[in-house]
Amino acid sequence: MKLPLKWEFPLRLYPFLCKWTGGLLAIAEHAQAIWVDKSELQGYDWAEADLPIVRELLDIR
Repeated sequence: MKLPLKWEFPLRLYPFLCKWTGGLLAIAEHAQAIWVDKSELQGYDWAEADLPIVRELLDIR
């Protein structure tokens, strides 16, 4: 892993605004995967490349 312990969006995938209605997450590569409310995004140590996505998500009303 190039950025251990940093939070990042999956590579080669576009981020989506989603509502989780149930089921389990299957983690294929990362140590942890979670769903959070956008109000919680600033509380994570994001990879530098993902910061523009986080800022864009926070600007959505």
